[in-house]
Amino acid sequence: MPLLAVTAAVFDTETTGLDVRDARIVQFGGVGLARGRIEPDDSFDMLVNPGVPIPPKTTAIHGITDAMVAGAAPFRDVYSRFNAWRGRRLMLGFSVGFDLAVLQREAERANLPAPVPRALCVRMLAQVALPHLHEPSLDVLADHLGVPAGDRHTALGDSLITAQVFRKLVPHLTARNVRTVAEAERACAGLSATVQRQQAAGWAEPFDDKSGRAASLPALGAVDPFAFRHTVSDAMARNPVVAKGCLSVLQAVHLMTERKISSLFITKTGESGLPVANYGILTERDVMRLVAQDGPQALERSCAVCATRPLIAIPGTDLAYRAISLMGRRKIRHLAVADAEGRLAGVVSARDFLKLRSSPALDLHNRIVTAVAPAEMAEAWGSLPAVAAAMLSDAVDARLMTRIISDEIGAMTARATELALADMETAGQGMPPCGFCVVVLGSGGRGESLLAADQDNAIIFAEGAPDGPQDRWFAELGMRLSEHLHAAAIPLCKGGVMARNPQWRGSLGVWKDRV
Repeated sequence: MPLLAVTAAVFDTETTGLDVRDARIVQFGGVGLARGRIEPDDSFDMLVNPGVPIPPKTTAIHGITDAMVAGAAPFRDVYSRFNAWRGRRLMLGFSVGFDLAVLQREAERANLPAPVPRALCVRMLAQVALPHLHEPSLDVLADHLGVPAGDRHTALGDSLITAQVFRKLVPHLTARNVRTVAEAERACAGLSATVQRQQAAGWAEPFDDKSGRAASLPALGAVDPFAFRHTVSDAMARNPVVAKGCLSVLQAVHLMTERKISSLFITKTGESGLPVANYGILTERDVMRLVAQDGPQALERSCAVCATRPLIAIPGTDLAYRAISLMGRRKIRHLAVADAEGRLAGVVSARDFLKLRSSPALDLHNRIVTAVAPAEMAEAWGSLPAVAAAMLSDAVDARLMTRIISDEIGAMTARATELALADMETAGQGMPPCGFCVVVLGSGGRGESLLAADQDNAIIFAEGAPDGPQDRWFAELGMRLSEHLHAAAIPLCKGGVMARNPQWRGSLGVWKDRV
């Protein structure tokens, strides 16, 4: 995320003191940044009753008295509203490590989860951008950058000044090759002397420290974003097929084949919508096991005898991760889904979860292979980072991620070739003079491509001499192919490894000689 276009919640707190061990919050303030622009209407400003007297020397700084907070809500209530306002946005603040540490202590006192938000410290960013100022105060920074410093020492006022200072710092940070949130985090982490002083004072680390804070969290292994965002009912098949127990296993197989399902619910009457305790289940795997154990005669047995009981069920309102966990624990691939009254409402299988989880990637591929213009290819290709981000959050192995990216580079190259062929036919240049193939080279060809891909391709055609009629025809194809890929956001190869250039196309004989 470029700092120039960041979306964030810029915030500040006023407290009863400067010692994070016992400081209490007396005011929350904040203002939103949307794509790098300050949104004055997106603001937060609330007093907090700290439950303890405010020292007079602190009141002298921020002007907040015991009388002013006497009727204010306690921390628990205000913090809930503040969290609702900030949402999941990046947090920005001036000396934000202090505010985060106080927040964490306050949350612990209120028996609330201690916040560990992703945040950036504007004071530390100023040290990176303007090292000659040497840890400047907000007043010094505002004066240096030409930011009006009115309404100081109120949480909302300081938030607005901090937001303006941040925007003024961005060009200075860019000049030092600090352009993104991640680069800003790394730059702040590199201020070792500042970090050590803040740690000694008990401040929280305001950057995403992979080796520190993140390493102290419990190891959760792979976390499935789908499974924690969707309920079982989102994935289940409704109106599950129910059969009478008197059916033979062979008849059940015919029914499953006819209905294109992999399981049947079995009850004496064949009635739907009964409490789940009334049902057993027969799956295609059950049938395979029966035949393997008893041979063909197993198909003559009744479903009532062969069905698995008691039926394992899960409420449709449960999150999907619970269903996945239950299936893994019980070593099953199908779960009955119960409604609020405990009646059979649906069925969910491992295949259902797989189908839904893979839909964004499938949609990406389908949009590429059906694109009718480079603009549509570009739109589809532009969604690949979101797919990669989902895989990254799911702890998908890097080799699988690069294989998927590489496969879609192949799909983009193939579709660009098809569009180029159609263009040439429309332009009256006819069909290919001989058989040919387009080859994806480099990291894409090896299945190792990352997201920042450029073009690496070649053309091998059946026959023809260099600069002959076949070569000239395929030179035009290579040019059009390359232009389509470039327009679709896969840029030209800086090293020239593209079929538009003579050394990267040729007949089969020419390529054999080259190799």
